[in-house]
Amino acid sequence: MLLDDPLAAAEDTSAWHDHVVLCGLGRIGESVTEAILRAGTRIVVIDNGPSTPFKRLLARHGVPVIDGDSTRYELLQLAGVRNARVVIVTISHDMSSLKTALAARELNLSGRVVMRLFNQRMAEHLRSLPVGIEALSLSAMVAPVFAMAARNPWLRGAFTLGGTTWAIGNIVVPFAGVATLTLEHWRLVGMVTLACTTPEKTVWFPPVDYVPAAGANLLVAAHPSRLRALGRHPEWVTSATNSGNPEQWLETQLALTMPRRRQRPRGILRRLVRLWRHTNPFLRAAVSLMLTLFLISVIVFRQFYPLALSNAVYFTAALITTVGLGDINLLHAATPLKFYGVFVMLTGAVLMAVIYALIAEAVVSERIAALVGAPLDDQHEHYVVAGVGTVGFRVVTMLHEAGEHVVAIEESEHARFVSQVRALGIPIVIGDTLFEDTLRRAQIARARAFICATSSDLANIEAALNARAIRPDIHVVVRVFDHELAVQARRSLNIPAAFSTASLGAPVFASAAIGHEAPRIIGVPVDHPGVDSLSILYIQIDAELAGQT
Repeated sequence: MLLDDPLAAAEDTSAWHDHVVLCGLGRIGESVTEAILRAGTRIVVIDNGPSTPFKRLLARHGVPVIDGDSTRYELLQLAGVRNARVVIVTISHDMSSLKTALAARELNLSGRVVMRLFNQRMAEHLRSLPVGIEALSLSAMVAPVFAMAARNPWLRGAFTLGGTTWAIGNIVVPFAGVATLTLEHWRLVGMVTLACTTPEKTVWFPPVDYVPAAGANLLVAAHPSRLRALGRHPEWVTSATNSGNPEQWLETQLALTMPRRRQRPRGILRRLVRLWRHTNPFLRAAVSLMLTLFLISVIVFRQFYPLALSNAVYFTAALITTVGLGDINLLHAATPLKFYGVFVMLTGAVLMAVIYALIAEAVVSERIAALVGAPLDDQHEHYVVAGVGTVGFRVVTMLHEAGEHVVAIEESEHARFVSQVRALGIPIVIGDTLFEDTLRRAQIARARAFICATSSDLANIEAALNARAIRPDIHVVVRVFDHELAVQARRSLNIPAAFSTASLGAPVFASAAIGHEAPRIIGVPVDHPGVDSLSILYIQIDAELAGQT
Protein backbone atom coordinates (compact mmCIF):
# COMPACT_ATOMS: atom_id res chain seq x y z
CA MET A 1 0.00 0.00 0.00
CA LEU A 2 1.56 3.25 -1.12
CA LEU A 3 0.86 6.83 -0.17
CA ASP A 4 3.00 9.07 -2.33
CA ASP A 5 3.39 12.54 -0.80
CA PRO A 6 2.73 13.09 2.91
CA LEU A 7 0.14 15.73 3.58
CA ALA A 8 0.78 18.42 6.14
CA ALA A 9 -1.47 18.06 9.17
CA ALA A 10 -3.62 20.94 10.37
CA GLU A 11 -4.13 21.46 14.07
CA ASP A 12 -7.70 22.68 13.74
CA THR A 13 -9.55 20.57 11.16
CA SER A 14 -12.81 22.31 11.99
CA ALA A 15 -11.48 25.33 10.06
CA TRP A 16 -10.68 23.34 6.93
CA HIS A 17 -12.51 24.08 3.69
CA ASP A 18 -13.15 22.11 0.53
CA HIS A 19 -11.82 18.83 1.95
CA VAL A 20 -13.17 15.29 2.32
CA VAL A 21 -14.44 13.78 5.57
CA LEU A 22 -14.49 9.99 5.69
CA CYS A 23 -16.42 8.16 8.42
CA GLY A 24 -15.58 4.53 9.06
CA LEU A 25 -12.08 3.22 8.45
CA GLY A 26 -12.79 -0.41 7.66
CA ARG A 27 -11.36 -2.22 4.67
CA ILE A 28 -13.46 -0.19 2.25
CA GLY A 29 -12.65 3.01 4.11
CA GLU A 30 -8.92 2.30 3.86
CA SER A 31 -9.09 1.77 0.10
CA VAL A 32 -11.21 4.90 -0.39
CA THR A 33 -8.83 6.95 1.75
CA GLU A 34 -5.86 5.82 -0.27
CA ALA A 35 -7.64 6.61 -3.57
CA ILE A 36 -8.53 10.12 -2.37
CA LEU A 37 -5.00 10.80 -1.16
CA ARG A 38 -3.63 9.68 -4.52
CA ALA A 39 -5.89 12.29 -6.14
CA GLY A 40 -4.21 14.97 -4.01
CA THR A 41 -7.30 15.83 -1.95
CA ARG A 42 -7.14 16.63 1.77
CA ILE A 43 -9.05 14.26 3.99
CA VAL A 44 -10.09 13.95 7.64
CA VAL A 45 -10.99 10.51 8.98
CA ILE A 46 -13.43 9.70 11.81
CA ASP A 47 -13.28 6.17 13.20
CA ASN A 48 -14.01 4.50 16.51
CA GLY A 49 -12.12 1.29 15.85
CA PRO A 50 -8.85 0.15 17.43
CA SER A 51 -5.45 1.27 16.27
CA THR A 52 -4.39 -0.38 13.02
CA PRO A 53 -1.25 -0.26 10.84
CA PHE A 54 -3.16 1.86 8.34
CA LYS A 55 -4.10 4.40 11.00
CA ARG A 56 -0.50 4.65 12.06
CA LEU A 57 0.50 5.08 8.42
CA LEU A 58 -1.99 7.95 8.09
CA ALA A 59 -0.56 9.57 11.21
CA ARG A 60 2.96 9.41 9.77
CA HIS A 61 1.69 11.16 6.63
CA GLY A 62 -0.06 13.87 8.61
CA VAL A 63 -3.62 12.76 7.89
CA PRO A 64 -5.91 13.70 10.83
CA VAL A 65 -7.76 10.72 12.35
CA ILE A 66 -10.46 11.59 14.92
CA ASP A 67 -11.27 8.76 17.30
CA GLY A 68 -14.98 8.47 18.13
CA ASP A 69 -18.53 7.81 16.98
CA SER A 70 -19.26 9.58 13.69
CA THR A 71 -22.96 9.87 14.53
CA ARG A 72 -22.09 12.54 17.12
CA TYR A 73 -22.52 16.10 15.88
CA GLU A 74 -19.55 17.47 17.84
CA LEU A 75 -17.15 15.05 16.14
CA LEU A 76 -18.52 15.92 12.71
CA GLN A 77 -18.06 19.60 13.48
CA LEU A 78 -14.53 18.93 14.72
CA ALA A 79 -13.76 17.26 11.37
CA GLY A 80 -14.94 20.37 9.52
CA VAL A 81 -18.03 18.77 7.98
CA ARG A 82 -19.73 22.16 7.79
CA ASN A 83 -17.24 23.37 5.15
CA ALA A 84 -16.32 20.01 3.57
CA ARG A 85 -16.67 19.39 -0.13
CA VAL A 86 -17.94 15.84 0.46
CA VAL A 87 -18.64 13.48 3.35
CA ILE A 88 -18.15 9.77 2.70
CA VAL A 89 -19.70 7.25 5.07
CA THR A 90 -18.28 3.73 4.66
CA ILE A 91 -19.70 2.21 7.84
CA SER A 92 -20.94 -1.34 7.21
CA HIS A 93 -24.00 -1.03 9.50
CA ASP A 94 -26.94 0.53 7.63
CA MET A 95 -28.48 2.29 10.64
CA SER A 96 -25.21 3.88 11.81
CA SER A 97 -24.40 4.84 8.23
CA LEU A 98 -27.80 6.49 7.77
CA LYS A 99 -27.59 8.41 11.07
CA THR A 100 -24.13 9.70 10.18
CA ALA A 101 -25.21 10.76 6.68
CA LEU A 102 -28.30 12.60 7.95
CA ALA A 103 -26.28 14.38 10.64
CA ALA A 104 -23.70 15.43 8.04
CA ARG A 105 -26.44 16.74 5.77
CA GLU A 106 -27.88 18.84 8.59
CA LEU A 107 -24.46 20.42 9.18
CA ASN A 108 -23.64 20.88 5.50
CA LEU A 109 -26.51 21.65 3.12
CA SER A 110 -24.41 22.23 -0.01
CA GLY A 111 -21.69 19.57 0.06
CA ARG A 112 -21.96 16.09 -1.37
CA VAL A 113 -22.87 13.27 1.03
CA VAL A 114 -22.04 9.72 -0.08
CA MET A 115 -22.91 6.75 2.10
CA ARG A 116 -22.56 3.00 2.02
CA LEU A 117 -25.95 1.28 2.21
CA PHE A 118 -26.99 -2.27 1.45
CA ASN A 119 -30.74 -1.63 1.28
CA GLN A 120 -31.31 -0.68 -2.36
CA ARG A 121 -34.89 0.50 -1.86
CA MET A 122 -33.76 2.85 0.87
CA ALA A 123 -30.99 4.07 -1.44
CA GLU A 124 -33.56 4.88 -4.14
CA HIS A 125 -35.71 6.76 -1.64
CA LEU A 126 -32.73 8.82 -0.48
CA ARG A 127 -31.85 9.77 -4.05
CA SER A 128 -35.38 10.99 -4.71
CA LEU A 129 -35.66 13.01 -1.49
CA PRO A 130 -34.53 16.64 -1.18
CA VAL A 131 -31.80 15.65 1.31
CA GLY A 132 -29.55 14.86 -1.66
CA ILE A 133 -27.71 11.88 -0.20
CA GLU A 134 -26.04 9.50 -2.65
CA ALA A 135 -26.27 5.96 -1.30
CA LEU A 136 -23.97 3.30 -2.76
CA SER A 137 -24.14 -0.42 -2.06
CA LEU A 138 -20.82 -2.26 -2.01
CA SER A 139 -22.54 -5.57 -2.68
CA ALA A 140 -24.40 -4.06 -5.64
CA MET A 141 -21.06 -2.86 -7.04
CA VAL A 142 -19.10 -6.08 -6.71
CA ALA A 143 -21.81 -8.73 -7.26
CA PRO A 144 -22.04 -8.06 -11.03
CA VAL A 145 -18.29 -8.65 -11.32
CA PHE A 146 -18.56 -12.01 -9.54
CA ALA A 147 -21.58 -13.06 -11.63
CA MET A 148 -19.79 -11.91 -14.79
CA ALA A 149 -16.60 -13.78 -13.82
CA ALA A 150 -18.57 -16.95 -13.10
CA ARG A 151 -20.07 -16.98 -16.61
CA ASN A 152 -16.87 -15.76 -18.26
CA PRO A 153 -13.73 -17.79 -17.42
CA TRP A 154 -11.59 -15.37 -19.44
CA LEU A 155 -12.44 -12.34 -17.29
CA ARG A 156 -9.63 -11.05 -15.08
CA GLY A 157 -11.01 -7.66 -14.02
CA ALA A 158 -13.77 -5.13 -14.67
CA PHE A 159 -14.48 -1.45 -14.23
CA THR A 160 -17.25 1.00 -15.06
CA LEU A 161 -16.82 4.32 -16.84
CA GLY A 162 -19.64 6.59 -17.91
CA GLY A 163 -22.22 3.92 -17.16
CA THR A 164 -20.48 1.35 -19.40
CA THR A 165 -18.94 -1.80 -17.93
CA TRP A 166 -15.62 -2.88 -19.41
CA ALA A 167 -14.27 -6.37 -18.92
CA ILE A 168 -10.54 -7.05 -18.86
CA GLY A 169 -9.50 -10.55 -19.80
CA ASN A 170 -6.92 -12.86 -21.30
CA ILE A 171 -7.30 -14.40 -24.77
CA VAL A 172 -4.77 -16.78 -26.28
CA VAL A 173 -4.09 -16.26 -29.99
CA PRO A 174 -4.90 -19.56 -31.75
CA PHE A 175 -2.39 -21.23 -34.05
CA ALA A 176 -4.69 -21.36 -37.07
CA GLY A 177 -5.61 -18.27 -39.09
CA VAL A 178 -5.75 -15.58 -36.42
CA ALA A 179 -1.97 -15.39 -35.95
CA THR A 180 -1.65 -13.53 -39.26
CA LEU A 181 -3.93 -10.69 -38.18
CA THR A 182 -2.86 -7.36 -36.73
CA LEU A 183 -4.26 -5.87 -33.55
CA GLU A 184 -6.31 -3.53 -35.75
CA HIS A 185 -8.41 -6.54 -36.73
CA TRP A 186 -8.95 -7.31 -33.06
CA ARG A 187 -9.93 -3.70 -32.47
CA LEU A 188 -12.56 -3.88 -35.21
CA VAL A 189 -14.37 -6.59 -33.24
CA GLY A 190 -14.27 -4.51 -30.06
CA MET A 191 -11.10 -5.86 -28.42
CA VAL A 192 -8.71 -3.15 -27.15
CA THR A 193 -5.32 -4.79 -26.62
CA LEU A 194 -3.51 -3.64 -23.49
CA ALA A 195 -0.61 -6.08 -23.55
CA CYS A 196 0.75 -8.96 -25.60
CA THR A 197 2.79 -11.59 -23.76
CA THR A 198 4.95 -14.33 -25.23
CA PRO A 199 7.49 -16.56 -23.47
CA GLU A 200 10.17 -14.09 -24.50
CA LYS A 201 8.66 -10.74 -23.58
CA THR A 202 5.61 -8.58 -22.77
CA VAL A 203 4.74 -5.66 -25.01
CA TRP A 204 2.53 -3.08 -23.30
CA PHE A 205 0.07 -1.08 -25.40
CA PRO A 206 1.35 -2.45 -28.72
CA PRO A 207 0.58 -0.46 -31.89
CA VAL A 208 -2.41 -1.41 -34.03
CA ASP A 209 -0.16 -2.80 -36.78
CA TYR A 210 1.44 -5.23 -34.33
CA VAL A 211 0.97 -8.91 -35.30
CA PRO A 212 0.71 -11.13 -32.19
CA ALA A 213 2.39 -14.51 -32.52
CA ALA A 214 0.42 -17.74 -32.32
CA GLY A 215 0.01 -18.74 -28.68
CA ALA A 216 0.53 -15.19 -27.43
CA ASN A 217 -1.46 -14.12 -24.39
CA LEU A 218 -3.43 -10.94 -25.08
CA LEU A 219 -4.64 -8.76 -22.22
CA VAL A 220 -7.69 -7.01 -23.68
CA ALA A 221 -10.50 -4.69 -22.63
CA ALA A 222 -13.90 -5.31 -24.21
CA HIS A 223 -17.61 -5.56 -23.61
CA PRO A 224 -18.27 -8.58 -21.36
CA SER A 225 -20.34 -10.41 -24.00
CA ARG A 226 -17.61 -9.99 -26.62
CA LEU A 227 -14.89 -11.16 -24.27
CA ARG A 228 -16.94 -14.25 -23.49
CA ALA A 229 -17.65 -14.98 -27.16
CA LEU A 230 -14.11 -14.40 -28.48
CA GLY A 231 -12.56 -16.12 -25.49
CA ARG A 232 -14.49 -19.23 -26.47
CA HIS A 233 -14.09 -18.69 -30.24
CA PRO A 234 -10.98 -16.57 -31.00
CA GLU A 235 -11.13 -17.83 -34.60
CA TRP A 236 -14.17 -15.60 -35.05
CA VAL A 237 -11.79 -12.66 -35.48
CA THR A 238 -10.76 -14.11 -38.86
CA SER A 239 -14.35 -14.77 -39.93
CA ALA A 240 -15.45 -11.29 -38.86
CA THR A 241 -12.56 -9.69 -40.73
CA ASN A 242 -13.32 -11.63 -43.90
CA SER A 243 -17.00 -10.68 -43.75
CA GLY A 244 -16.28 -7.05 -44.68
CA ASN A 245 -18.33 -5.76 -41.75
CA PRO A 246 -16.74 -7.20 -38.57
CA GLU A 247 -19.03 -5.31 -36.19
CA GLN A 248 -22.24 -6.52 -37.78
CA TRP A 249 -20.95 -10.07 -38.27
CA LEU A 250 -20.00 -10.39 -34.62
CA GLU A 251 -23.32 -8.94 -33.43
CA THR A 252 -25.14 -11.52 -35.55
CA GLN A 253 -23.06 -14.33 -34.08
CA LEU A 254 -23.67 -13.07 -30.56
CA ALA A 255 -27.43 -13.02 -31.20
CA LEU A 256 -27.36 -16.54 -32.67
CA THR A 257 -25.25 -18.05 -29.90
CA MET A 258 -26.77 -16.16 -26.97
CA PRO A 259 -27.79 -18.78 -24.42
CA ARG A 260 -31.52 -19.02 -24.03
CA ARG A 261 -33.09 -18.94 -20.63
CA ARG A 262 -33.35 -22.49 -19.45
CA GLN A 263 -36.80 -23.25 -18.18
CA ARG A 264 -37.80 -25.72 -15.55
CA PRO A 265 -41.21 -27.18 -14.84
CA ARG A 266 -42.87 -25.05 -12.21
CA GLY A 267 -45.71 -25.17 -9.77
CA ILE A 268 -47.57 -28.28 -8.60
CA LEU A 269 -46.37 -30.49 -11.45
CA ARG A 270 -42.71 -29.81 -10.62
CA ARG A 271 -43.30 -30.57 -6.96
CA LEU A 272 -45.12 -33.81 -7.78
CA VAL A 273 -42.40 -34.96 -10.16
CA ARG A 274 -39.69 -34.15 -7.63
CA LEU A 275 -41.65 -35.87 -4.85
CA TRP A 276 -42.14 -39.01 -6.95
CA ARG A 277 -38.47 -39.18 -7.99
CA HIS A 278 -36.98 -38.60 -4.56
CA THR A 279 -39.50 -40.33 -2.34
CA ASN A 280 -39.03 -43.70 -0.66
CA PRO A 281 -39.05 -46.51 -3.27
CA PHE A 282 -41.29 -48.56 -0.95
CA LEU A 283 -43.86 -45.77 -1.06
CA ARG A 284 -43.73 -45.74 -4.84
CA ALA A 285 -44.19 -49.52 -4.88
CA ALA A 286 -47.12 -49.36 -2.42
CA VAL A 287 -48.88 -46.65 -4.42
CA SER A 288 -48.33 -48.59 -7.64
CA LEU A 289 -49.79 -51.77 -6.09
CA MET A 290 -52.77 -49.82 -4.75
CA LEU A 291 -53.53 -48.34 -8.16
CA THR A 292 -53.13 -51.74 -9.82
CA LEU A 293 -55.46 -53.39 -7.31
CA PHE A 294 -58.01 -50.59 -7.76
CA LEU A 295 -58.07 -50.87 -11.57
CA ILE A 296 -58.30 -54.68 -11.57
CA SER A 297 -61.09 -54.62 -8.99
CA VAL A 298 -63.10 -52.08 -10.96
CA ILE A 299 -62.90 -54.35 -14.01
CA VAL A 300 -63.80 -57.49 -11.98
CA PHE A 301 -66.87 -55.95 -10.32
CA ARG A 302 -67.93 -54.28 -13.56
CA GLN A 303 -67.72 -57.57 -15.44
CA PHE A 304 -68.79 -60.29 -12.94
CA TYR A 305 -71.11 -58.66 -10.37
CA PRO A 306 -72.16 -56.89 -12.65
CA LEU A 307 -72.22 -53.21 -11.72
CA ALA A 308 -72.32 -50.00 -13.69
CA LEU A 309 -68.90 -48.37 -14.12
CA SER A 310 -69.61 -45.61 -11.61
CA ASN A 311 -70.94 -48.12 -9.07
CA ALA A 312 -67.93 -50.39 -9.63
CA VAL A 313 -65.55 -47.49 -8.93
CA TYR A 314 -67.51 -46.54 -5.82
CA PHE A 315 -67.72 -50.11 -4.51
CA THR A 316 -63.98 -50.75 -5.10
CA ALA A 317 -63.02 -47.59 -3.22
CA ALA A 318 -65.31 -48.61 -0.34
CA LEU A 319 -63.72 -52.07 -0.16
CA ILE A 320 -60.13 -50.87 -0.26
CA THR A 321 -60.68 -48.17 2.35
CA THR A 322 -62.89 -50.52 4.42
CA VAL A 323 -65.71 -47.99 4.69
CA GLY A 324 -69.24 -48.12 3.34
CA LEU A 325 -70.68 -51.57 2.39
CA GLY A 326 -74.14 -50.47 3.48
CA ASP A 327 -75.74 -49.81 0.11
CA ILE A 328 -73.72 -52.20 -2.09
CA ASN A 329 -72.38 -55.51 -0.69
CA LEU A 330 -71.43 -59.03 -1.71
CA LEU A 331 -74.12 -60.87 0.30
CA HIS A 332 -75.82 -62.33 -2.78
CA ALA A 333 -72.70 -62.51 -4.99
CA ALA A 334 -71.06 -65.72 -6.15
CA THR A 335 -68.69 -67.43 -3.71
CA PRO A 336 -65.50 -66.73 -5.73
CA LEU A 337 -66.46 -63.07 -5.91
CA LYS A 338 -66.96 -62.99 -2.12
CA PHE A 339 -63.48 -64.43 -1.54
CA TYR A 340 -62.03 -61.88 -3.97
CA GLY A 341 -63.81 -59.13 -2.02
CA VAL A 342 -62.21 -60.36 1.22
CA PHE A 343 -58.81 -60.32 -0.51
CA VAL A 344 -59.37 -56.74 -1.69
CA MET A 345 -60.38 -55.57 1.81
CA LEU A 346 -57.40 -57.17 3.56
CA THR A 347 -54.89 -56.13 0.92
CA GLY A 348 -56.34 -52.62 0.79
CA ALA A 349 -56.12 -52.24 4.57
CA VAL A 350 -52.48 -53.31 4.60
CA LEU A 351 -51.56 -51.07 1.66
CA MET A 352 -53.38 -48.09 3.17
CA ALA A 353 -51.52 -48.52 6.46
CA VAL A 354 -48.19 -48.79 4.66
CA ILE A 355 -48.93 -45.74 2.50
CA TYR A 356 -49.98 -43.62 5.49
CA ALA A 357 -46.80 -44.58 7.36
CA LEU A 358 -44.53 -43.91 4.38
CA ILE A 359 -46.19 -40.57 3.66
CA ALA A 360 -45.58 -39.48 7.25
CA GLU A 361 -41.97 -40.62 6.93
CA ALA A 362 -41.61 -38.69 3.64
CA VAL A 363 -42.97 -35.51 5.18
CA VAL A 364 -40.50 -35.75 8.07
CA SER A 365 -37.64 -36.55 5.68
CA GLU A 366 -38.54 -33.57 3.51
CA ARG A 367 -38.35 -31.30 6.54
CA ILE A 368 -34.98 -32.75 7.55
CA ALA A 369 -33.76 -32.33 3.99
CA ALA A 370 -34.80 -28.67 4.13
CA LEU A 371 -32.71 -28.27 7.25
CA VAL A 372 -29.52 -30.04 6.12
CA GLY A 373 -29.86 -29.82 2.35
CA ALA A 374 -31.10 -32.57 0.11
CA PRO A 375 -28.99 -34.32 -2.54
CA LEU A 376 -29.57 -32.63 -5.88
CA ASP A 377 -29.13 -35.57 -8.22
CA ASP A 378 -30.72 -33.82 -11.21
CA GLN A 379 -28.38 -30.81 -11.17
CA HIS A 380 -25.76 -30.39 -13.90
CA GLU A 381 -24.16 -27.49 -15.77
CA HIS A 382 -25.20 -25.24 -12.90
CA TYR A 383 -23.50 -22.59 -10.77
CA VAL A 384 -22.78 -23.21 -7.10
CA VAL A 385 -22.69 -20.12 -4.87
CA ALA A 386 -21.29 -20.55 -1.36
CA GLY A 387 -22.45 -17.94 1.12
CA VAL A 388 -25.86 -16.33 0.77
CA GLY A 389 -24.95 -13.01 2.36
CA THR A 390 -25.21 -9.52 0.97
CA VAL A 391 -22.89 -10.30 -1.96
CA GLY A 392 -23.79 -13.95 -2.44
CA PHE A 393 -27.52 -13.26 -2.53
CA ARG A 394 -27.07 -10.69 -5.29
CA VAL A 395 -24.87 -13.10 -7.26
CA VAL A 396 -27.49 -15.84 -6.91
CA THR A 397 -30.22 -13.46 -8.05
CA MET A 398 -28.25 -12.22 -11.06
CA LEU A 399 -27.39 -15.70 -12.27
CA HIS A 400 -30.99 -16.79 -11.77
CA GLU A 401 -32.31 -13.79 -13.71
CA ALA A 402 -29.83 -14.60 -16.51
CA GLY A 403 -31.55 -17.98 -16.89
CA GLU A 404 -28.81 -20.04 -15.27
CA HIS A 405 -29.36 -22.96 -12.91
CA VAL A 406 -28.06 -22.10 -9.46
CA VAL A 407 -27.49 -24.06 -6.26
CA ALA A 408 -26.75 -22.08 -3.10
CA ILE A 409 -24.83 -23.21 -0.03
CA GLU A 410 -25.38 -21.57 3.33
CA GLU A 411 -24.06 -22.61 6.71
CA SER A 412 -27.13 -21.59 8.73
CA GLU A 413 -30.76 -22.39 8.09
CA HIS A 414 -31.66 -19.08 9.74
CA ALA A 415 -29.40 -16.87 7.62
CA ARG A 416 -30.89 -13.61 6.42
CA PHE A 417 -31.53 -14.49 2.78
CA VAL A 418 -32.27 -18.23 2.93
CA SER A 419 -36.04 -17.77 2.72
CA GLN A 420 -35.71 -15.36 -0.22
CA VAL A 421 -33.49 -17.79 -2.11
CA ARG A 422 -36.03 -20.57 -1.58
CA ALA A 423 -38.83 -18.24 -2.68
CA LEU A 424 -37.06 -17.98 -6.06
CA GLY A 425 -37.23 -21.77 -6.38
CA ILE A 426 -33.45 -22.09 -6.06
CA PRO A 427 -32.17 -25.22 -4.26
CA ILE A 428 -30.12 -24.48 -1.18
CA VAL A 429 -27.81 -26.84 0.68
CA ILE A 430 -27.36 -26.19 4.39
CA GLY A 431 -23.83 -27.04 5.40
CA ASP A 432 -20.24 -25.92 5.80
CA THR A 433 -18.22 -25.51 2.60
CA LEU A 434 -15.11 -26.60 4.49
CA PHE A 435 -16.46 -30.17 4.28
CA GLU A 436 -16.29 -31.88 0.90
CA ASP A 437 -19.57 -33.67 1.60
CA THR A 438 -21.39 -30.33 1.49
CA LEU A 439 -19.89 -29.57 -1.92
CA ARG A 440 -20.74 -33.05 -3.19
CA ARG A 441 -24.37 -32.60 -2.14
CA ALA A 442 -24.41 -29.45 -4.28
CA GLN A 443 -23.13 -31.58 -7.19
CA ILE A 444 -19.94 -29.56 -7.49
CA ALA A 445 -18.43 -32.17 -9.80
CA ARG A 446 -21.04 -31.38 -12.46
CA ALA A 447 -21.15 -27.59 -11.98
CA ARG A 448 -20.02 -24.98 -14.48
CA ALA A 449 -18.46 -22.76 -11.84
CA PHE A 450 -18.09 -22.35 -8.09
CA ILE A 451 -18.44 -18.87 -6.55
CA CYS A 452 -17.07 -18.52 -3.01
CA ALA A 453 -18.83 -15.46 -1.56
CA THR A 454 -18.82 -15.92 2.20
CA SER A 455 -17.60 -13.16 4.51
CA SER A 456 -14.45 -15.09 5.48
CA ASP A 457 -11.37 -14.86 3.25
CA LEU A 458 -9.89 -18.07 4.63
CA ALA A 459 -13.16 -19.99 4.27
CA ASN A 460 -13.51 -18.84 0.66
CA ILE A 461 -10.00 -19.91 -0.30
CA GLU A 462 -10.31 -23.24 1.50
CA ALA A 463 -13.69 -23.90 -0.14
CA ALA A 464 -12.17 -23.18 -3.56
CA LEU A 465 -9.33 -25.62 -2.90
CA ASN A 466 -11.82 -28.24 -1.67
CA ALA A 467 -13.79 -27.85 -4.89
CA ARG A 468 -10.57 -28.22 -6.92
CA ALA A 469 -9.80 -31.41 -4.97
CA ILE A 470 -13.14 -32.86 -6.11
CA ARG A 471 -12.87 -31.55 -9.66
CA PRO A 472 -9.47 -30.09 -10.62
CA ASP A 473 -10.68 -28.23 -13.72
CA ILE A 474 -13.65 -26.43 -12.20
CA HIS A 475 -13.79 -22.66 -12.71
CA VAL A 476 -13.75 -20.94 -9.30
CA VAL A 477 -14.46 -17.31 -8.41
CA VAL A 478 -13.28 -16.22 -4.98
CA ARG A 479 -14.28 -13.18 -2.95
CA VAL A 480 -11.63 -11.77 -0.64
CA PHE A 481 -11.41 -8.41 1.11
CA ASP A 482 -7.67 -7.86 1.11
CA HIS A 483 -6.05 -6.78 -2.17
CA GLU A 484 -2.69 -8.39 -1.40
CA LEU A 485 -4.39 -11.70 -0.56
CA ALA A 486 -6.28 -11.60 -3.87
CA VAL A 487 -2.99 -11.11 -5.72
CA GLN A 488 -1.38 -14.00 -3.83
CA ALA A 489 -4.37 -16.26 -4.55
CA ARG A 490 -4.09 -15.50 -8.25
CA ARG A 491 -0.34 -16.04 -8.40
CA SER A 492 0.35 -18.83 -5.91
CA LEU A 493 -2.93 -20.76 -5.72
CA ASN A 494 -3.81 -20.56 -9.43
CA ILE A 495 -7.14 -18.84 -8.81
CA PRO A 496 -7.26 -16.22 -11.61
CA ALA A 497 -10.74 -15.02 -10.61
CA ALA A 498 -9.88 -13.95 -7.05
CA PHE A 499 -11.22 -10.43 -6.52
CA SER A 500 -10.89 -8.00 -3.64
CA THR A 501 -14.21 -6.33 -2.82
CA ALA A 502 -12.34 -3.36 -1.37
CA SER A 503 -10.37 -2.87 -4.59
CA LEU A 504 -13.53 -3.15 -6.69
CA GLY A 505 -15.67 -0.80 -4.59
CA ALA A 506 -13.18 1.88 -3.54
CA PRO A 507 -12.87 3.56 -6.97
CA VAL A 508 -16.64 4.08 -7.11
CA PHE A 509 -16.71 5.76 -3.70
CA ALA A 510 -13.66 7.85 -4.62
CA SER A 511 -15.30 8.92 -7.89
CA ALA A 512 -18.43 9.96 -6.03
CA ALA A 513 -16.27 11.96 -3.63
CA ILE A 514 -14.00 13.68 -6.13
CA GLY A 515 -16.71 14.08 -8.74
CA HIS A 516 -17.52 11.86 -11.68
CA GLU A 517 -16.41 14.59 -14.08
CA ALA A 518 -13.00 15.10 -12.48
CA PRO A 519 -9.80 13.42 -13.72
CA ARG A 520 -9.08 10.38 -11.63
CA ILE A 521 -7.05 7.19 -11.54
CA ILE A 522 -8.94 3.91 -11.40
CA GLY A 523 -7.10 0.88 -10.10
CA VAL A 524 -8.30 -2.35 -11.71
CA PRO A 525 -7.10 -5.69 -10.31
CA VAL A 526 -6.13 -8.06 -13.12
CA ASP A 527 -4.30 -11.33 -13.52
CA HIS A 528 -1.60 -11.18 -16.18
CA PRO A 529 2.08 -12.21 -16.24
CA GLY A 530 4.11 -9.55 -14.48
CA VAL A 531 1.18 -7.37 -13.31
CA ASP A 532 -1.55 -7.59 -10.69
CA SER A 533 -3.38 -4.31 -11.29
CA LEU A 534 -3.84 -1.58 -13.86
CA SER A 535 -4.13 2.15 -13.23
CA ILE A 536 -6.50 3.82 -15.66
CA LEU A 537 -6.48 7.60 -15.98
CA TYR A 538 -10.00 8.83 -16.78
CA ILE A 539 -10.47 12.35 -18.15
CA GLN A 540 -13.82 13.62 -19.39
CA ILE A 541 -13.33 15.94 -22.38
CA ASP A 542 -15.75 18.67 -23.41
CA ALA A 543 -17.44 18.12 -26.75
CA GLU A 544 -15.74 21.12 -28.36
CA LEU A 545 -12.30 19.77 -27.42
CA ALA A 546 -12.88 16.23 -28.69
CA GLY A 547 -10.52 15.29 -31.50
CA GLN A 548 -8.05 18.10 -30.79
CA THR A 549 -4.48 17.63 -29.57
